[in-house]
Amino acid sequence: MVRTIGCTAPASGDQFLCHSYATASEYWQRRGSLIHANASDTDLPEYPRTRIYLFASSQLHAAPGISPQSGPHQNPSNLLNTSLLLRALLVRLDAWATSGESPPSSAVPRRDDETLVNAEDVLQRFPTIGDMRPPHELNRLFEHDYGPSYGDGITATESPRLDMAHEYLGVPGIDADGNDIPGLRNFDIEVPRATYTGWNHRGEAIEPKAMYSIVGGYLSFAATKADREAT
Repeated sequence: MVRTIGCTAPASGDQFLCHSYATASEYWQRRGSLIHANASDTDLPEYPRTRIYLFASSQLHAAPGISPQSGPHQNPSNLLNTSLLLRALLVRLDAWATSGESPPSSAVPRRDDETLVNAEDVLQRFPTIGDMRPPHELNRLFEHDYGPSYGDGITATESPRLDMAHEYLGVPGIDADGNDIPGLRNFDIEVPRATYTGWNHRGEAIEPKAMYSIVGGYLSFAATKADREAT
């Protein structure tokens, strides 16, 4: 899933120009990597009149000015404010359409620089932060084989055979603090005081190993060395 910031016809009368973005939640829950990578671990070429951006470590919706919320999920909700990124990209889209000033290149996780990884890689690299652990797997999607005639519109195999060797999906790689490496990183990620995630787990009473909807997670760093060592 990808969301569109805007599409507009340029002053020159050429084809539409589009800016789109995805959050970390969409990589974990809504198969966001499909917009720029395929099932063969290959990055897809970018269409020259579009830009796509990951909002690093963010949940599906920005929550400016709101404290982390508790709920039927294990970790406080992600308070990362991405409104400033949306505003900046809207301004750059306007400049692209009106004066031909190219916006920044797309900023998404990629296989060729190892920033688009499997969920198992995140699980292994995630720092020890209390009981906070990432999911063992994301909302998975394997290649479906409907038989040799499917390209001609004929389904020969129903239900389809799942090709477990071809995983469609990847997620953003993380740094030593558990925050996303690729994408647009706002100041709360560049100079972090907390770990921000695009995923959260359901509460202990309702399948605690499953991800909770599109809510991310947040855990502030310890304020002192003594606090850190105590936890």
